[in-house]
Amino acid sequence: MIRALLLSLILLAGICGIAAALEEDSLGEFFTTHIAEDLRDPDINGAVITIVDDGEIVALLGYGTADADGSYLLDPEDTILPIGSVTKLFTWEAALSLAEQGLLDFDSDLNSFLPEPVIPDTYTEPITLTHLMTHTSGLDEVAVGIFTQNPEEILPAFETYTKTQPERIREPGRIASYSNIGALLTGAVIEEVSGTSYKEYIEQEILTPLGMASTAAREPLPDHLASRSPEMILTEGIPAYSRYSPAGGMHTTAHDMGLYMIHVLEAGEDAYPRIFSHDNRLSGIVQGGYFERYHGKKRILWHTGDVPGTSTLLALIPEENLGIYICYTGTGGSAERFILLHTFLDTYLQTEREEQFTYQTESTKDYAGTYISSRAPLAGFEKILLVIGRDQLSIWVRLEGEMIVINDAEYAEVEPGFCIGLNNPDRLVFSEREGEDWLFLDSLPSIGWKRAGWRENPQIQYAFLLFFAGVFLSGAVIGGKRAFETTNSFQKKGYLLITLVSGTAILFMLLFFGTIRIFGILFGLPHWFIVIRCIPALTAILAAYLILHTIQNKQKRKIEEVFIGAIAILFLLWLNSWNLLLPV
Repeated sequence: MIRALLLSLILLAGICGIAAALEEDSLGEFFTTHIAEDLRDPDINGAVITIVDDGEIVALLGYGTADADGSYLLDPEDTILPIGSVTKLFTWEAALSLAEQGLLDFDSDLNSFLPEPVIPDTYTEPITLTHLMTHTSGLDEVAVGIFTQNPEEILPAFETYTKTQPERIREPGRIASYSNIGALLTGAVIEEVSGTSYKEYIEQEILTPLGMASTAAREPLPDHLASRSPEMILTEGIPAYSRYSPAGGMHTTAHDMGLYMIHVLEAGEDAYPRIFSHDNRLSGIVQGGYFERYHGKKRILWHTGDVPGTSTLLALIPEENLGIYICYTGTGGSAERFILLHTFLDTYLQTEREEQFTYQTESTKDYAGTYISSRAPLAGFEKILLVIGRDQLSIWVRLEGEMIVINDAEYAEVEPGFCIGLNNPDRLVFSEREGEDWLFLDSLPSIGWKRAGWRENPQIQYAFLLFFAGVFLSGAVIGGKRAFETTNSFQKKGYLLITLVSGTAILFMLLFFGTIRIFGILFGLPHWFIVIRCIPALTAILAAYLILHTIQNKQKRKIEEVFIGAIAILFLLWLNSWNLLLPV
């Protein structure tokens, strides 16, 4: 039975104006208190913060250090830090400026602006710059090798793209999937159309006019800026350069980010219309590549950046002519930056407004299940990241009585498919798209989550992986022992084949997953990784010999051969489904 109840919620509610004066002393006291608490976290080393209001920098603050040892103090005016994906905002601003000059059309086939038409016509609709800016190009995720330790490996944007060239896996304009490759392609377009390098165009057309003299769109940093950057101190001595410069290669100071926020806010709110949303009841993506987020009735434009050593957040409220930039050093600032933002807004902006919702105590549909991120790779061996990185690429939705629960977040259904948070400010929509069930979150407009069948379910697939590992480990040990003990030459050959099939299978699992575990994927994998990728082919050959030997076996003791042969076939089919069978 469906019952309707009235629920009063405070949803980061309506902002009616400035609730407290944005004075430097007051802001300093506020942030000092909150950052001091953050610095208790051993994964957070420091932070720099900029507040702009009505065209002025009203607060410029620095706390802590760049490193865990406390040897490099942060100065918000002088310390140059990487901003990660906040770089994308500069990239799309540059592309929009070229469009204003009549040199680009955001709704035309992207191939027409590239040196070569390298994007295949997999689907009828071509990919456009608008699709890139809204992360709806439908290009597969590229996860391996987006950073490098060798600056000589940083190539022009188009050349970098052609070395990667991900497949088109969805029709463009349908589902958002946050993409670094999209910004890289935009950089390639900028270079082709402007006739100059990406870094030079950004510096000449954006940084220099704004007086952002402490900002660089190139890596390594020029000497005069490198002397003001902690560089490898941020990454414990490991060089880290972005291969995708237009997606995440810029470095700047908190002061310069203040200048940039003032510049963006000068355009006014009308300059940033929404151009994509999964559902009109949810936040979307706006002109310029910003994401939306609502604090009550006020619209926030925001973007984050994460690279080794820093986590950044730029947030603007055009209606209030207000902006905040936060950059944490260390590895623990990803969640804290949003907590700090909302604490700041709750403190300095009025948020006392209630909204009443009628919600259903019983859902009209069973939404429970595992949902997979649209960022999960589908082509190449990276597809297996869904299994080994399941905590990052999937979420589990469950029903608890009257509530829909995701992790610790509780939701109530307002109308079929539309839910509001009970203990959180988020909203979500369950929607069917072309026969597939999707989940969209208000807080993540650049990602969709598709309901997984059993073949895609990462928990089930991980169980398969453990099963295969257990069988082959046992097969290698028992087969080897019996091959050593038996005196019958035919049986000995069978046990040796069992040992080799099982041994190569378990060796592949150990080396493949172990290498990814040790080396990670962000900096790419070692050159000899291709040798590991060849092991399944060897397992397949040995399995064929084992099956042939089993067929030729006229003796009674062949249950082990049949069992391992059958499991080997299942294992090889499983590998093939995850693009791991062949090294291509």
